Amino acid sequence: MTLDELPARPQSAAGPRQEARAPSWTEQCRRSNNKDGTVLQSRDTTTAASGDPGLTTGSERKQARILIVAFGDSLTVGYRSPTEDEEFPEPFPYTAFLGKRVDATLHKKAPGFRVEFLNRGIVGELTDDMADRFVRDVVGPRSDAVIILGGSNDLGWGMDPSSVAENLAGMYDEALNSGIQPVACTVPSVRGYDEGIPPRLRLNRLIRNCSESRGIICVDLFTATADAAGRLREEYSNDGLHLSSLGYEAMAEAIFSEAVHGMIKGYMEDTKLLSE
Repeated sequence: MTLDELPARPQSAAGPRQEARAPSWTEQCRRSNNKDGTVLQSRDTTTAASGDPGLTTGSERKQARILIVAFGDSLTVGYRSPTEDEEFPEPFPYTAFLGKRVDATLHKKAPGFRVEFLNRGIVGELTDDMADRFVRDVVGPRSDAVIILGGSNDLGWGMDPSSVAENLAGMYDEALNSGIQPVACTVPSVRGYDEGIPPRLRLNRLIRNCSESRGIICVDLFTATADAAGRLREEYSNDGLHLSSLGYEAMAEAIFSEAVHGMIKGYMEDTKLLSE
């Protein structure tokens, strides 16, 4: 059975959300107390910390720790396709690399400051699936920021990029209206299926437009993982769609350099936590 023969996936019934703009970090500083135990495809929590790893309490929570949710599909889970050497490879979520990258920065710049990454990726999800669980998995944990990466599966089902972008925009607005800083991400390219590249380019333009109109950060994962011809780099994927460990590490570096580093620096400056 081909993708064209598969039944259509239902669209989300949620209505349009009011467009909002990004709040400042000082307006968002909250400590997450999420202990919901929700069973998801990926539930790893990677903490980057400098200093005492113990939990903070009381007023320290507003200054010593923030929570960033990684929200998406298999590219957030870190799914890797089987190879001859690894029949059942373990996932390599980009949050694992991102946590190490942040830890190295905080150790030098902000002793005692903690950043926690909560991975909320589910393999195979469409953006309407993501929208349906957004409140539970992003707003519910009282996160300070959310990295939103979705749309690859929608395009695989032949969905129009404008509909996908509308779903993503709704999630950006849901985050902003909840006092959460959203980080948009363009979708990576593919390899071995050039027909799949133009829809990704169109979706990514729409994602950038949505981000600019809302004043939010947009990380260009397409450029970070593509070769000069616009295809997914060979060393970054085994199957032409999902990434290798090198690919997920490249994603993490792009997210860190284009979004997380500046966000954390701004937060620390606002709360006077940055070391001289």
